[in-house]
Amino acid sequence: MKIHQNLKDLRMLSGMTQEQAAQRAGVTRQAISGYETGRTQPDLDMLVRLAEIYRADVSDILYGTNRRQKKMRVARRTAQVSLVLALVLLFAASGLLCALNNFAVAPSGSPATEEVRRVVELRFAMLDVCAALRGLSQLAAIVGCAASAVGVFAYSLPSGRVMSCAAGFGAACFVCTLPFSVLDGVYSRADYLLAALGSMWPAPLLLIAVLLRELWHSRKKHA
Repeated sequence: MKIHQNLKDLRMLSGMTQEQAAQRAGVTRQAISGYETGRTQPDLDMLVRLAEIYRADVSDILYGTNRRQKKMRVARRTAQVSLVLALVLLFAASGLLCALNNFAVAPSGSPATEEVRRVVELRFAMLDVCAALRGLSQLAAIVGCAASAVGVFAYSLPSGRVMSCAAGFGAACFVCTLPFSVLDGVYSRADYLLAALGSMWPAPLLLIAVLLRELWHSRKKHA
């Protein structure tokens, strides 16, 4: 883990904005931003000062050894990997279903020949695979959104960024499904829409939870 990311994580864990950290450190907000993006490197005196401000050790800045830092990284990575996996599984399920409906369909009114029987058996088997992929996609989405919620509520991951990611994930679910509905000659667009909604439903819940948290904090500050 790089120093600039450790500085950013420690500031977020302390609950400070860049402006607040800059005021306590006696530097500009741009300086804190430069440290956190890696554009500039703080000297040793500044490292010690920032460690004191964030109530951390210099080793936490250099190596990211703080326990809460590690838990924050786990929550962030779990969310990222799970949501990407959810989209990949959803895309695979939609693509497989579209291919199945285009290339494994028994002609209407065809006699019950051995070839038709094989097509029907293949179709049922592949539909089970599609259902399994969708189920795994939904599970991965739940895990990803839950990890994001833990990151926001327990480890101060940026609410705005998490909300943007949740909205982007919801939109990506439609991108992974609806284009296949145009190519599908059997199933309707509603079937693919239901598949997208099945994977994306945790994202709106995450958005609502984070929004309510921000409203509560805003009201608390002005109380």
